[in-house]
Amino acid sequence: MINAMNLQAQTLALPITTKNREIAIKFASQGYRNQAKQVYLNTLAVLAVRDYLQLMAIETDLAAGDSWQPIVRLGANVADLVVKGLGKLECCAIAFSPEQTTVNIAPEVWLDRLGYVVVAIDEENREAKLLGFSPTAGDGELRLDRLQSLNVLLANLDSLREPVTNLSQWFENILTSGWQTIDTLLATPTSNLALGMRTTFTTGHKRSTQAAKLIDLGLELGEKGVALLVGMIQETESQVKIRVQLHPTGEAIYLPPYLRLSLISETGEVLREVPSRSADLYIQLPNFTCEVGETFRIQVTCGHLCIREAFVV
Repeated sequence: MINAMNLQAQTLALPITTKNREIAIKFASQGYRNQAKQVYLNTLAVLAVRDYLQLMAIETDLAAGDSWQPIVRLGANVADLVVKGLGKLECCAIAFSPEQTTVNIAPEVWLDRLGYVVVAIDEENREAKLLGFSPTAGDGELRLDRLQSLNVLLANLDSLREPVTNLSQWFENILTSGWQTIDTLLATPTSNLALGMRTTFTTGHKRSTQAAKLIDLGLELGEKGVALLVGMIQETESQVKIRVQLHPTGEAIYLPPYLRLSLISETGEVLREVPSRSADLYIQLPNFTCEVGETFRIQVTCGHLCIREAFVV
């Protein structure tokens, strides 16, 4: 049995309002009978986390989540909540029971989540108990006595509110902190970047620019690092084409295997992703087009380490 005292200390109980309960009943009635109970619990969990984040002045978007789409609910056990500008939290719902020691995470939500908030639905007392937070799905089963506090959740969300790099300023040779021109980066004594980074992302007379940023992968790869390269071509007055590459740095010739370079939407959805293999000089996302004023995120993932960079065109 879990350490009830420790769990109680970090648990936050919120009332299940009549309105929230009505929404959960409605959603449960729209699916198959054998799914009804889980959909009911999932919906209450999502609404409880939404209510908690509202109290913390954190904006969410219920309608943008898969859990709010009837067709998706028919085929997947999802309880996601979109945190505006950051991505999706998974709200893992269980029926309240003192004997419950673990919660299983559905495989379809192991990736592309900001983290997992476990919510126990106490029907008898009409309460949704937020038991704690986990930044990852682990092996698909979370132990309740190892959940982190909701303060850790808030700290993680705060840390993700990264500065946004304005790519349009690059055309005026204005680079924000951490970004360097390719020539500057290649001139550093410690740099041994792949020759492919020297190529200019340009087409004829079109306006173009590119810059790179060193990323420290820390202990995940024995203090090794990589360089994120972003290039841009002005296609029309309102559109630009974007190129994104990941290169090895230091003495390395090849990228470490099992890195993932991803294009992330505002809701945290992975739009495109490229993994590294054992002998890749670099990896590159398929080129994509953005409208002026549009935002996007690039994510570099290595094991449990996840680094994001936000951009506006």
